[in-house]
Amino acid sequence: DHDDIEANYQLGLAYSGKQLEEEAIGSFQRVLRLDPVRAEAHFRLGVLYDKTGALDTAITCVEKAIGLEPEHADFHYMLGVIQDKKGERDQAIESISKAIELDPGEDKYHYRLGLVYDGQGQHEKAVEAFKRAVEAEETRA
Repeated sequence: DHDDIEANYQLGLAYSGKQLEEEAIGSFQRVLRLDPVRAEAHFRLGVLYDKTGALDTAITCVEKAIGLEPEHADFHYMLGVIQDKKGERDQAIESISKAIELDPGEDKYHYRLGLVYDGQGQHEKAVEAFKRAVEAEETRA
């Protein structure tokens, strides 16, 4: 029931906060058994699998979250971060650019895009992204 779902979700967050990845993964998997359309639980699983190095599984989880909540900028950002770790830079640029489209004021999105461009040797684009990161940070401050 709803209380079990929420209790397991909160337990997963608590385990995550203590770097107890395996326990957190178990909690979020229980949430999804009870509520398979909880996008945030798919996303949290993706973050945990990323931390444990299971990048393909992480991508699958984050893509499920995006399928459920396509307007959630952080989901697209995290997908881009994982894709970048896998060396899938073109896909990472696409995912992070989508996050920026959804939330242009988030400086970390612009900064990460700059890092990906820099890793590709696209230094002019990297500089532009870093400038936008600084502007976004100044606007928020």
